[in-house]
Amino acid sequence: MLSMIAPAAAGCGDSDPGDAPGGAGGTGGGGSSQGGESSGTMTTSTGGGEPGCTTLAFEPLPESAIEWSGFPACDPQSGICIVYPAPMEHVGPVAMSPSGTAYAASNNTIASWKDGTGVVHRLPTKMAISSITAVSDSDVWAVGEGSLLAHFDGSIWTVSELPEPSALYGVWASGPNDVWTVGNFGAIGHYSGTWSAITLPDDPSLFAVHGTGPLDVWAVGSHSGIDGAVYHFDGMQWLEVPVDANEWLESVYAATPSDVWIAGRNGVVLRGNASGFVPVTIPVATSESQSFSSVWGTGPNDVWLLGDTDTLHFDGSTWTRLEPIGFTIAGRSATDIVAGAYTAANHWDGTVWKEDFGLSEPPLAQAWAAAPDDVWFVGGEGAVVRTDGEDIRRGKLGDRSLTAIWGSGPTDVWITDGDRVLRGDGETFCEVAVPATDSFGSYLTIAGSGPNDVWLLQSDAPPLHFDGSSWTPVGEDLNALSIVAFSPTEAWASGDNLLHWDGTTWDYPETDFSPANGRDESFGLLWGSGPTDLWVVRDVFLESPKFAHWDGSVFTEIDSVANSSGTLSGSAPNDVWSFGFDVLHYDGQTWADVPSGRLRVNASVATTEDVWAVGDHGLILRRSNSLGPP
Repeated sequence: MLSMIAPAAAGCGDSDPGDAPGGAGGTGGGGSSQGGESSGTMTTSTGGGEPGCTTLAFEPLPESAIEWSGFPACDPQSGICIVYPAPMEHVGPVAMSPSGTAYAASNNTIASWKDGTGVVHRLPTKMAISSITAVSDSDVWAVGEGSLLAHFDGSIWTVSELPEPSALYGVWASGPNDVWTVGNFGAIGHYSGTWSAITLPDDPSLFAVHGTGPLDVWAVGSHSGIDGAVYHFDGMQWLEVPVDANEWLESVYAATPSDVWIAGRNGVVLRGNASGFVPVTIPVATSESQSFSSVWGTGPNDVWLLGDTDTLHFDGSTWTRLEPIGFTIAGRSATDIVAGAYTAANHWDGTVWKEDFGLSEPPLAQAWAAAPDDVWFVGGEGAVVRTDGEDIRRGKLGDRSLTAIWGSGPTDVWITDGDRVLRGDGETFCEVAVPATDSFGSYLTIAGSGPNDVWLLQSDAPPLHFDGSSWTPVGEDLNALSIVAFSPTEAWASGDNLLHWDGTTWDYPETDFSPANGRDESFGLLWGSGPTDLWVVRDVFLESPKFAHWDGSVFTEIDSVANSSGTLSGSAPNDVWSFGFDVLHYDGQTWADVPSGRLRVNASVATTEDVWAVGDHGLILRRSNSLGPP
């Protein structure tokens, strides 16, 4: 696990921020303020006339309860690694082998652990895993989007696709040669040494599969996204079992051939067998509009129901309501169960639920680099994370979400939480007096070209400009969310419009997609290496988002599809990155897709040494430029 060495202490008044060198920047979208308790401490003083100065005390990032090997989890094709938290950005489907090894999937990453130690694998696919089952520690199956089929033989994961072009939602196995998958359009796959596939009539969407053996298998889902669908396999054929359920059915658990449980949306719980099903009345109070995402058990007298806001347990005669422990559940006995809660993997020992490992760190929403070996991230609950490329530490700057960071160098760093603007020397930050406006909005982002040329974007108010001694409102509300400045006479802003600053006024540049030419567009993030190298995401209404590039005189529309909600960052004109649903890289000639698996990124920053990206739950990703071009 990485940790960062804190910089030498220096007060706000001990150095002159105006002498700081310029730094590389990064861009990103806004982040949620939700998250867990953050480490790091702060001290606040008002001595010397300073309006609320805060000194950061950096501490190591919290470590997981699991000791992971094979971590950081690096994508085998792109070299992008999940640096923190171990080992994934969220916990999705779970499984447990007969030996007690637990498995959890997150997008294309699979973690397995037992007795406090674990291993991380990242599959060479961008498809997200939706379900996983473990026959043994050397026979594990996972399925997901795009007919994704993955198998683990105890050593490596092999990725392929089933013949039917369908999203796969469920997988279950009774043994090595009896594996079932279900998915969209009535697709059912079966492995008995070789794979075969069938398609059920009426193309139901099938979300889950379970059974008691090769002659008793159940699949549930919905017809046309409205009515519940239940199907049973008796060893010879699949037959539909009629049920009275006008809701999606999302999970099935077969305790015995004659005792099958089904759960779904809006509180639907059914119990029955091939002869029919009846609704289950739960006598304990549950939340209104409760939807059950998972049902599982070890027998008729040990059944678990996991819902949006409740966890319910049935012991054969009595229902007990517990605090929510997750959305997916699996186990091997009544005293060894694992649940995936999106932000944690929880374990049941027969008495209490305890967290195996958690991802409840504050989200990281913005990134900035003072130098290739001095990179900063900020986010929820005042989290400030700093790395020198080798070690990473975190501090705390107040309790509010930090929404933007920029600096002219390592000893001149600006941060805003939406209500305040803070300026610091890298360790101690003091509140900056900003002129009040009539707006009830907040500060959106901050950027500049140096200590005497800083822009502060506000919502519902004109942007503010700092010339090194005072702030000045400039023009009218730009309705902008992103800004980049190259000099006091050269800046760009994007949002509802694309605008250029020439040192005197903000104005629309001459482009084919300007409002003057009748184009009604909004614009995404900006990044540029200089006045003749600027990139912007064009979020064209009713069309796919695209990139546009400014060479100092004209904008060129790029045919490549952009990431509509992605980030833009770079280290040079021939090294530009966009992280979103896909990861894209520009090498100075063309934009190319980087096969990296699905990533949920809020912000990124690229330096000559590394590319960093951050997201929810404290997610930190890294790719070293020592690997060469992607």
